[in-house]
Amino acid sequence: MKQGIILIIFFCLSCSSSTDFHGLKNRDIAFVSKHATEAILTFSHKVEMESTSQPNKADAIEQVNLQVQHLFGPMERSDISAVPKEDHSIKIISILPKKSTRGVYEITYTYKGTIVVEKGPRKYLNITLPVNPSTIYQEAMVGDINPCTDDHYQSEDDFWYFWSPPSIYPDCKLVEGKHYEIIRANIERIKPEAKTTYPEYHRLANNEIIDIHIFFGLDDPSANHDPNKSYDINAENYRRTKDDLLALGFTIKRWNQKEISKIAKVSDRIVPYVEEAIKEFPNKSLKIKVRLFFGETGIDENSKAFHYFLRDSMKNSSIMIYDGHSGLGGHLDIAAIADARNFRINLNKNRYQIFFFNSCTSYTYYNTLYFQRKRSTRGRNIIDPKGTKNLDILANGLSTSFDTMHNTDMSLIKAVNAWAQRGTWISYQRLAKEIDSDNLFTVNGDEDNPRKPVR
Repeated sequence: MKQGIILIIFFCLSCSSSTDFHGLKNRDIAFVSKHATEAILTFSHKVEMESTSQPNKADAIEQVNLQVQHLFGPMERSDISAVPKEDHSIKIISILPKKSTRGVYEITYTYKGTIVVEKGPRKYLNITLPVNPSTIYQEAMVGDINPCTDDHYQSEDDFWYFWSPPSIYPDCKLVEGKHYEIIRANIERIKPEAKTTYPEYHRLANNEIIDIHIFFGLDDPSANHDPNKSYDINAENYRRTKDDLLALGFTIKRWNQKEISKIAKVSDRIVPYVEEAIKEFPNKSLKIKVRLFFGETGIDENSKAFHYFLRDSMKNSSIMIYDGHSGLGGHLDIAAIADARNFRINLNKNRYQIFFFNSCTSYTYYNTLYFQRKRSTRGRNIIDPKGTKNLDILANGLSTSFDTMHNTDMSLIKAVNAWAQRGTWISYQRLAKEIDSDNLFTVNGDEDNPRKPVR
């Protein structure tokens, strides 16, 4: 799946982290994935930095973070795929001039952080890091072409996500030991405490309505914005989802300008295409409403309407599903959106919700970010320190193709429909088997969910 060109860096810029990595074997974890587990990755390494004077600690941390950001490309493209969670901590050991090299310093450090990694190695993982992350892009250039990264995404801003050495890109001229190093890192796999967990179906409804909001972001913003006429690949997903909802017994109506304007303060020129599907379950005095949104969702696109609808979804949805580009994390960055629109986005901390970020590498970009926003306190007491009591996050560890999104969305929607219609409880483990498309699909935050159906 293609990515955007906005570079948003979420790496910690301090020498330590609040993440608790102690007592791993006793952690209350119910992480779900078909082919992977979470693990704690640790290693000691060094990074080079060019400077006319000795770097201070803040500069050193920034250079280390720039280096470990480059874990992404080789990790994703390795024989054993993995991706960081963005909760790492770094400790600077030393900042010393490099011997026989004027104006270059070596920063030695230790790293500790969570990753999701395919099943396989138990204790060690080979990782690839640039010697100097500030110069690696230019060192890889051959004329006007960079053969060490994706043919389409050639910019320096995208390099950290797409790059890999010659073992992946045969035309790449980078040299091991000179431009990059392969080191053996330690991993300690985290064994889930629970074998089975369930979505909290019985907590999804608000005023007897389960509100499911699905956002279909245009793959090509220049395509027709009417999903019934558009050639855009996500328009096809929209149409297929609509057909499946009709087959399940939903009725569908399109929203008019007045209904849209109650949520989004936008002009007629950029009004999104919105429809609502409704199904009633009289035996339970329950309704399921599915709101379908089709429009631009990129932070650098004409996405004002999406931002208003996203803000509404964060507050009012039972389940929010995002199908679209992640923009290297930028497209759903709450702070960036709020700043661009001059409004606040507040997650409903008192409501149980499920968010499915069905985009590339969303495990990294949106786990920590959204759980932190869901944390809650009462007075001086922290009643939900991790933000997991009222939020489950479904996310993808690797790049994800648009043509898998429809089926994966419908697995979740059909599970909710089965519960509403027949009282059937489908576990997250079963959903993971259905949803995973070799993209390291994960369920996070279910450690405080039911271990068996609630009757």
